[in-house]
Amino acid sequence: MSIKKLDLPEKPIEKKYVIAYVDLLGTQELLSNKDTENVFEHIYYSFLTATKLLPTLEELNLDSMQFKVFSDNILVACPVENTEGKEAVFKAYKKIRKFLYFFLPLFTRKGILFRGAITINNLLINDLMVWGAGLSEAVYLEENIAVYPRIIISESLLKVFDEYNLTGVKYEEKFSCLKDSDDSVYFDFFDYNDFGAMDSYLPHAKAKIIEKIEEEQTGKNRPKVLQKYYWFKNYLNEVEQIYNEVKSNYDI
Repeated sequence: MSIKKLDLPEKPIEKKYVIAYVDLLGTQELLSNKDTENVFEHIYYSFLTATKLLPTLEELNLDSMQFKVFSDNILVACPVENTEGKEAVFKAYKKIRKFLYFFLPLFTRKGILFRGAITINNLLINDLMVWGAGLSEAVYLEENIAVYPRIIISESLLKVFDEYNLTGVKYEEKFSCLKDSDDSVYFDFFDYNDFGAMDSYLPHAKAKIIEKIEEEQTGKNRPKVLQKYYWFKNYLNEVEQIYNEVKSNYDI
């Protein structure tokens, strides 16, 4: 029996992307407790809500962004136009940032934490597969460097930030980043200028993390889990302090 030669399209090529890779924490435990439907509902509707809201923002062109959800992992990628230099990187990063502003707080309201990485690297992403050094780098940073519920900014992306930032403003402020005690720089996913969202999400997030800490202390009392909860609680305290400073500059 002869096999007919398939008429396959040309092999796709890798391109440079700004890539955000996010891993939701604690879902394996929830799944083992047969809480599958609850976990799926949170992931599905959080993703659906974000993708429905974002097209209403005129400055954001979702056609250029790629999304993949596999199990409890989320990948968001935005291509970098080579003709525009460092400005193109910042434009791609701003789109990723805007998506994460909407997306990540939806999980904090439910008490679901996450960690991950944002980088700039080569990637092939289409309806069939995701492949490339960008994915490998992001996964490595998430698994080996992030440790806490934070989204690490890669050294390669920080280098572009430093080169792009010619105004003297710290990149922590301009690019929505914070520096941790171990000198790692991580993404600050709260939009401080969106007072309505901040006043909604921040109290819910603080209440949920306190609830999670109390549940862990009176239950399994696992040191590594508590360590992550306390890190996130400290992060929210810093967020609240920054937000109060931002609000004080406005007559509201």
